[in-house]
Amino acid sequence: MRRIRQFLLGLVLCVAFLSGCTSSPGDPYKLLQEARQAAEEGDWQQALQKYDRLVELSPDNGEVYNGRGAILLEQGKYELAQEDLEKAVEQSSDNAVYWYNLGLARYCLNQYEESIEAFSQAISLNLEYADAYGQRSAAYVCLGQYEKAEADLERAENLEPGSNAAYLALLGNAYLTVGELERARTALDQAIAIEAENPQFYLQRAQICILAGDYDQAQEDCVQAIGMQDGFLTGYALLGDLYYAQSEYEQAIANYSVALLEQEDYAGYLNRGSCYMALGQYEEAEADFTQAILLEPSLSSAYALRGETREKLGDSEGALADYKTAKDLLQEGEEESGAA
Repeated sequence: MRRIRQFLLGLVLCVAFLSGCTSSPGDPYKLLQEARQAAEEGDWQQALQKYDRLVELSPDNGEVYNGRGAILLEQGKYELAQEDLEKAVEQSSDNAVYWYNLGLARYCLNQYEESIEAFSQAISLNLEYADAYGQRSAAYVCLGQYEKAEADLERAENLEPGSNAAYLALLGNAYLTVGELERARTALDQAIAIEAENPQFYLQRAQICILAGDYDQAQEDCVQAIGMQDGFLTGYALLGDLYYAQSEYEQAIANYSVALLEQEDYAGYLNRGSCYMALGQYEEAEADFTQAILLEPSLSSAYALRGETREKLGDSEGALADYKTAKDLLQEGEEESGAA
């Protein structure tokens, strides 16, 4: 089960924390400043604790919900972020930043029409909101509305000359999401031509090239990104994906192992385990699938793969338990999708 990593580039997924709203007096004001400082320093846990307290003290303050929602966005907790950001716009419907962040949450939840509505609201409140145009362009791509996407991209660049590389990368990711590999490749080629020193762009193009079967270019891009320290870990992980796509399992294992030594990742364990399984090394595969489950307990595919591995190892009881868990998780996901 091959999984090619999807990127949400930090350069273009620009979460806005501060809105310029007037501050509350006394303790809440001090707490708000401390929460903002913790967020600026990347101390998400401390910032969230302070925002939780602020919600208790100021339950009608849109700035508080926006601040907490922005942190939840950074942490990838998109549903919780959406809840907070919807409260923020309820409290202050005339704040462009709140609408923009809500658009981001909806985009990350694949709610593209709703994200366009939020980005459009932000633009109506601030006609020069370049990031809102840039993000809306990606949402248009995901709906197949390419002309509108290109028009928004042009507006964003006109408002912030020189920023087009980041917006092109975002657009490329959106094209990748809908399977438009040629368009995605063109967008990343253009982004790299503008900003050749950004390792994320090479990693994103490598991902596209793997899917397109252009393995030589994918390898060249991974090596280029690895040479830039910021792309070190993801570069090795993508090299693992590259060798996996070519059924070169031993080389894939070697590259996944380098990435996993530095940073545990359920997808890395899942993919390395699949390589071990393809080589008939079932004990190693079982250990990796178990590790993936520990990191992501709701991953039905990991249970299914571990069940298959345990069956190969003669553990029929363990295999049946894993298959049942995988089935239950899939049913839960289908029920949640139906309820939504």
